[in-house]
Amino acid sequence: MIIGIIAGTLVLWLQQYLFKESAWIRSFSTAVYYPSLPTLIMGPLFAIGALGGDAIESFFKRQRGIAPGDGWFPFDQTDFIIGGAIATMPFVSLTVWHYAWLLVLWLGVHVISTVIGYFLGLKDKPI
Repeated sequence: MIIGIIAGTLVLWLQQYLFKESAWIRSFSTAVYYPSLPTLIMGPLFAIGALGGDAIESFFKRQRGIAPGDGWFPFDQTDFIIGGAIATMPFVSLTVWHYAWLLVLWLGVHVISTVIGYFLGLKDKPI
């Protein structure tokens, strides 16, 4: 969990840096002004939310009798996004449409990257 918190904080710092340095990247985010986010609060909150969302999803997965390592589509692909969004709501408030777009976008990115990993022989299952 400590490594996840450090990684979450470093990723947020990188996002803030890229946001400040690139107009092209700023054009993608009109809902959140990244430099205004408190890095040492938001980074850990993103990480704890993501890890917490994954832990909650794993709990429900086991309650349904799904073995570790087996997929539970679409929850395996979205649990950490939902957890991160909930944990950071006090600092970042988006519209319902922004949250919906975030879920749809990330679900698509996750599925595509997983399928590519499968065809490259890096994953045992396509999803």
